[in-house]
Amino acid sequence: MSALASARVRPLLVAVAFLILGVLLGVLWAFVIPYAEVTVTERGLAFPAPQSALLFSGPAVFALLAFGFGAVCALAVWILLRSARGVTGLLFAVALALVASGLAMEVGSAVADARAGGVDPHTPGTYQLVDDLWLTGAGWNFLAAPWLLLICAPGTAALVYFVCAAGSGDGAWHPRGQIPPEEPSVGAVPPPPADWNYPGAPAADGLRA
Repeated sequence: MSALASARVRPLLVAVAFLILGVLLGVLWAFVIPYAEVTVTERGLAFPAPQSALLFSGPAVFALLAFGFGAVCALAVWILLRSARGVTGLLFAVALALVASGLAMEVGSAVADARAGGVDPHTPGTYQLVDDLWLTGAGWNFLAAPWLLLICAPGTAALVYFVCAAGSGDGAWHPRGQIPPEEPSVGAVPPPPADWNYPGAPAADGLRA
């Protein structure tokens, strides 16, 4: 495979790999979170306070996983897609983290709901309950913000990519990856050639004589 073909195929392979990792991340979340228990009685739902904390731990666990996922995504794009370093690589890392984390949220919610089994309010018993990762009805400063968990991974990816660029000296943010040449300082005088003599100096042959 030529270098040009490899440069075109590698971003696709990285994207497919992280989409698969996004699916696995959602499945992992569904199996590691604690499930809250709700009891259905003839009087209605009984939901103790400790179970409320378990219910809200699900989004918190996903946020931590999303932070790590975004960091890994940025590092992979920085290392594997060296030719795309710069603005292109940054946008690719952020978009990939956004799509993959959204896929993880969707898959994780579906797997968790399947494991919990749902709640039947008409049949008394104890049921498992899990919070929705899309945070339907959630708000931030009195604004509807169901996207709060969705920005964890891409935000971290952007931050880590900027850190990689700041610590690199390969000119990733310059056109074509070239660092502009340093301009000579004002007043700098180049050294004279080795065979140069100042005016009026005796010739070298005369000195040897």
